[in-house]
Amino acid sequence: MSQQVSRRAVARGAAWTVPLVAVAVAAPAFAVSAGTGATVSVLGGCRCGVGGGPLKTYRLDVTFTNPTSDTFTITNPDVTIAGDFAIGETLQPTSPPQTGMVQPGGGVLSYTFTRGGNPSADFVTFTYTSTGTNTSASPGTFSANVAWGTCTNTCQSP
Repeated sequence: MSQQVSRRAVARGAAWTVPLVAVAVAAPAFAVSAGTGATVSVLGGCRCGVGGGPLKTYRLDVTFTNPTSDTFTITNPDVTIAGDFAIGETLQPTSPPQTGMVQPGGGVLSYTFTRGGNPSADFVTFTYTSTGTNTSASPGTFSANVAWGTCTNTCQSP
């Protein structure tokens, strides 16, 4: 005796396959838009000192990924710390000076800022604008937990 498949079984199977098709179609469009400019892939940082005073200097090291052949200038950096404030975000003075540019392939830009408190870790959000030599400006945001070690190289106040 041959076994027939009921319409209900076919409908159940279709209900599971339709969402999978929709996800498979949507994923490539998202992947293409993510590769249009310099994006943040890692946040790290350190405390520039633990001395007295109401404000302490910190350094945030921001690793950018740039999958394009374009060079991107990063502007409008802003550091937001859960439960505290960050002020005076500027590129860390280095020799030679940092340019705020991310070359093809990527790179690290270091920013100093001052803040109250002196915790060993924070939830940090870094926002910025990325403008390419051949691409219009686009905003970016990246959040991560950052453990603040003690800086081993010179850290200058913003």
